[in-house]
Amino acid sequence: MLSVSRNGEFNPWVQFVAQGVMAQANEAISRIEQLIQIRAAMLEALHADNARGVVLDIVEDLVGYPVITPSQAASLYSVTYPPANAAIQRLERLGFFGRSPAEATGVFMCVQTSWRLSRRQALADGCVDD
Repeated sequence: MLSVSRNGEFNPWVQFVAQGVMAQANEAISRIEQLIQIRAAMLEALHADNARGVVLDIVEDLVGYPVITPSQAASLYSVTYPPANAAIQRLERLGFFGRSPAEATGVFMCVQTSWRLSRRQALADGCVDD
């Protein structure tokens, strides 16, 4: 920044910023690819477990909604509370979801996606072990 203010040389600064943007974009692409793989593995396991209905819908949208309550799931997927709750309980039983310790009871999160999205935040929230 000093050379920009002294000499008006913007190119090194623009290059520096562009490299940072490129690094962040590459990191985002890597995370997205990992999330897609996680979702595919979860769907495969659910199909092997003969799952159908709202439980599959929840997993399909997991990247957009990695933290969810049964009430939110019921609203999002136009079902009543019991099937939404049963779907989340099934995901918890299969080890895909866990109760969020940093939130009120009844809040569930996908452990695999939280690790990929923000391992540092998940550690801070006590959702994963170091």
